[in-house]
Amino acid sequence: MARLREELSAYYKGAGEDQDGEIYVAIAKLRELASLFEEEGLYSLELSLVYVEQAQLFAMLGDDVGRRDKIRKAVQIRLLCLGTDHPSSAQLSRAIEREIRR
Repeated sequence: MARLREELSAYYKGAGEDQDGEIYVAIAKLRELASLFEEEGLYSLELSLVYVEQAQLFAMLGDDVGRRDKIRKAVQIRLLCLGTDHPSSAQLSRAIEREIRR
């Protein structure tokens, strides 16, 4: 997992440069990272953030279906981790619903 994070950090550091093809590499690395978390049963806020990162990259590509799917997964994981009675859960759900409708 550490190797994937390092590679993703390198991508983000160079994000201002011409990296059109690199976005697909970053998405693949995030997909691999999410798979590792899921295979190990590590449903955590970190996994939720991986889905948020994927959603941001899909948004950059103009892929609303992919963006919405990843946001939905991020919310599911966060609610699983935080619980529905957590103070930020209602606020999070409203924010995500607005984002999905965009």
